Amino acid sequence: MYLVFSSCILLYNFKDQRKKIKIIRGLILILFAVGIYLLQSFAVLSVYFIVLLFFLTTLSRRKINFKKLGVLLIIILMPATIFYQKAKVFDGEVFNYSIEEDVHSRNWNSLNIRLAKWECALEVFKENNILIGSGVGCTQDKLDEMYQKKNFTIGINKRFNTHNQYLHYLVTLGILGVLAYLIFLIAGLYKSLTTNDFLLFAIIAMITICSVTENIFGLNKGIVFFTSIYYLILLRYEKE
Repeated sequence: MYLVFSSCILLYNFKDQRKKIKIIRGLILILFAVGIYLLQSFAVLSVYFIVLLFFLTTLSRRKINFKKLGVLLIIILMPATIFYQKAKVFDGEVFNYSIEEDVHSRNWNSLNIRLAKWECALEVFKENNILIGSGVGCTQDKLDEMYQKKNFTIGINKRFNTHNQYLHYLVTLGILGVLAYLIFLIAGLYKSLTTNDFLLFAIIAMITICSVTENIFGLNKGIVFFTSIYYLILLRYEKE
């Protein structure tokens, strides 16, 4: 996410720079792009290309011609292609899993192991108050109990969290909590689109998509990154 947002900062006001500075920025952008690709994270790659898509559509007010439309289609399809190429190396069916398989099973991969975590998280949600959740501070203990109940060996050994911010709030704070989170994200997205704010769109898109596969706000580095950048961006609207 740091690489993606750094790329966004370099792109911001790119047209207003001198030719020499544009060349330097262009080389740095290429370096960052290579780094993002080598990470092989589908969520981060998706954010990166969606942000580029937004940047290209706002770069000019001219109508999109066939050439630009072709570039946009490539940008949209590339994350799916990378995901497909990555999925082919897995042994067995990517989406299939047996939750009782141990850590030595070759059938586990980064996708279906998350599906197993989400299955357990949804069971925890169903067993607790669906409106207000299990309560802050109890989520991991509840998940560990469900891992034991379902004999999810890897989850028991590694004490996995939900690896999904939406599910985390659903389990912890219930339907009301996840609705509050969604309203917050939608409000930021609406603001970015109505003001044509590239940086605001980038940070909201980043958090929205990465929240599907990670607990962004489960660590200080995620909280500090988002809140500090988000606040600095909104400072520009202080007079409104």
